[in-house]
Amino acid sequence: MCKVFGAKIISNKLNVKVILNQVQKFAKSENITIQLFDAEYIFGNDHIISACEHAKRAFARGNNISDSLAIEILLYAAGEYQIKNALAKLGVKTQTRSIAIVFMGLDEKPESLIMKFLDDLNTAGIKLEHNDEVLAGNRDKLIRFGIPVEEISAVPEERWPELILEKVALLDILK
Repeated sequence: MCKVFGAKIISNKLNVKVILNQVQKFAKSENITIQLFDAEYIFGNDHIISACEHAKRAFARGNNISDSLAIEILLYAAGEYQIKNALAKLGVKTQTRSIAIVFMGLDEKPESLIMKFLDDLNTAGIKLEHNDEVLAGNRDKLIRFGIPVEEISAVPEERWPELILEKVALLDILK
């Protein structure tokens, strides 16, 4: 199961080291996969869900790039086969103001586990406010993601999500 969660960062400044440590610690303790993204590059739930599905298939086929499912999801979501490029594009940075969080491996009661995760972050000084609106796609996100304006203009707005999903799927070909 892949669960996507959007949030605004309400802490004054995001401490990337602390949040990443909390993610690793929590994921390990609950035996789940968690990945964070700068929401300014995420074009809706389907963008992340597609990346999750592609990453799971890559592991099942044995053609994954990374040894980590979380990193593989990042690679697909970014449409990049280089980890450093994927991190530069979608990685959480000090100036990040909204994030997308994906949880994989949640079996029962995913909402309670997500709330526990948010409580752990809050205890560590990272204050988030649940807001799935940060995941909504728009023209600016497509441009930030690297899709040429000419390509965006050639496609009706209701089909813009397909431009992102195509980039996710193209990683299989780039490998």
